[in-house]
Amino acid sequence: MSDERLARIEQTQIEIKTTLARLEPMILKIMEGQARVEGTILGMASAAEVAELRGRVEEISRRQSVTLAYQPPEPRRTGGGG
Repeated sequence: MSDERLARIEQTQIEIKTTLARLEPMILKIMEGQARVEGTILGMASAAEVAELRGRVEEISRRQSVTLAYQPPEPRRTGGGG
């Protein structure tokens, strides 16, 4: 192998190491983000669970004899007109 060819190979190796050193933190950041997303997805209710809860709420609403509703109090009148 000629000295010139060996020098090119060594230069290429240095460039590859430099590129990998720049990419490594980016890859780690992407992997951390993916782990957070996967953790969020694992904690979410499935479509079947949401459908079951929706059915329960509808059943409770049908069985309830009185509709409960919040009515805010009348606003206080302030003023010093008298």
